[in-house]
Amino acid sequence: MAVIDCHEIRGQILTEAKKQIEALPTKPKLTIITIGHDDASEVYVRNKIKTAKSLGIEVSHVKLEEDITQERAEKRIKLEMEYTDAIMLQLPIPKHLDEKALINLIPQEKDVDGLTDLNMGMLVNNHPHAIVPATAMGVYKVISHVLETSDLSGVNIAVVNRSKLIGKPLQALLTNHNATVTLCHSHTDSLNHYTWNSHVVVTGVGKPKFFDNTDFTFYQLIVDCGINRDEDGKLCGDVDSESLSSFGEDGIGYTPVPGGMGILTTACLMLSVIQCYNLQH
Repeated sequence: MAVIDCHEIRGQILTEAKKQIEALPTKPKLTIITIGHDDASEVYVRNKIKTAKSLGIEVSHVKLEEDITQERAEKRIKLEMEYTDAIMLQLPIPKHLDEKALINLIPQEKDVDGLTDLNMGMLVNNHPHAIVPATAMGVYKVISHVLETSDLSGVNIAVVNRSKLIGKPLQALLTNHNATVTLCHSHTDSLNHYTWNSHVVVTGVGKPKFFDNTDFTFYQLIVDCGINRDEDGKLCGDVDSESLSSFGEDGIGYTPVPGGMGILTTACLMLSVIQCYNLQH
């Protein structure tokens, strides 16, 4: 089974983003807020800042202390909103804070992560101004690129994740493009039934090499959104990609980890920054 070249897709996304940014009268500004310390988050934030700056996006990284109170965090987010086009609260945040309340402080037109209740509702209703969470958009970019169509009519897709970052927005987004979507999760019975009988399988279970060749058939597109570490400490996905070699040259392909959905998520975030800018100008 072939490996999907996600670097090629990322290159196309960033080329289009750079073209759009160069046509704008002023530089878009992105503000990233982090609270406390998280190793994985720091890597993600560095990649976002590097990518944004390479496209001509102005970036501000606001670091708040681990023990900040809910009231102070809310005040700081409200303050930062006045001076930026797009703002995001990097997750996770300390457990003593109300994540939902902090996210919903962000106006819809500046909600670059697309995580506010308003944006989620707009996405479900296929509103043209809805901002799509970047990972969900990245998955759609892969599917439409590989299948060579933006209209997913007749395509059966199993999404094994129901989080607000991937599964829920992805179900709405793919349905809006006419796909038939089954949303699976930890309480789904006979999961193999859904993975075997779908043209596309999207995984996001957060368990290293949880899936292998027994969970798929030979002619499918597998999009792996998992970023885990195996027993040797190496980055890997939810899918045991080595086991897929048993399919030989058959199959549409799968996205690798690393070098797959992670780099596409960052690229799609840049498109959301531009969308935020345009909604306000």
